[in-house]
Amino acid sequence: MFKSYKKLIILSLVSILTGTALTLTTASAQAVPAPEPGKALIVFMRPSSYGALNKSSVFDITSGKNEIISIVRATEKLTYSVNPGKHLFMVIAENADFMAADVEAGKTYYALVQVRPGVFKARFSLIPIRKHELDGEQFRKWDKKARFVGIDKKSADWAQKKARSIEKKRAKYIVKWDKKSADDKAARTLQKDDGI
Repeated sequence: MFKSYKKLIILSLVSILTGTALTLTTASAQAVPAPEPGKALIVFMRPSSYGALNKSSVFDITSGKNEIISIVRATEKLTYSVNPGKHLFMVIAENADFMAADVEAGKTYYALVQVRPGVFKARFSLIPIRKHELDGEQFRKWDKKARFVGIDKKSADWAQKKARSIEKKRAKYIVKWDKKSADDKAARTLQKDDGI
């Protein structure tokens, strides 16, 4: 029995040191709900367990305000209902990064919350998943690995407490977004035809 605990402790330490999560159960793909009438649905998915100790905070900044959608943790995904039209989203961790969207009612869209190394903690980007990618093996792996969660109600409290820091990061990094070429912005935009 001691050997079993010893193995579990060793695996846990390796997991922490390498940034990979110790998964004891296999996640399965779950059905995505249909969009509400007159709305589009965006699924934000973070399938990677890399940087598991770092949370990614996803915001809808379309209105000019930093409106928290939710904190998205490693191997999670969530749905967000929006009106059709143009939107701008932001993810914050060590940095802030942005993704635009131009969506149609009745369609479901997917965005990847991508983690990458940072200086002191993980950095995140929002990457549009194109319609042609939804039939691919990589998307199936992501979809299976990430489990649906509800919007975390504690996220709003956190965002309120961190409002000045969030705004400071947004102001610093939106300059980089604004300087992107039209082609670069298009590559970081969910297009109407990306929906299913």
